[in-house]
Amino acid sequence: MATGAGHHSVLTAPSGKYYIVYHRRPLGETDRNHRVVCIDELRFDPQGFIVPVVITSAGVARDAIR
Repeated sequence: MATGAGHHSVLTAPSGKYYIVYHRRPLGETDRNHRVVCIDELRFDPQGFIVPVVITSAGVARDAIR
């Protein structure tokens, strides 16, 4: 699907959910500057450790700020 960068940002929404914002490069892309911005939800295991993030192309559902 894609390769990811070595840097990212983490956001906490008012809902209490955590999100990771990063960029990915689609597989087969040869332009080193071609990047796609992505956002995925961070999930945690029962011990509180971050579950590995799987690079997606779907993104997340709307989490409106009230």
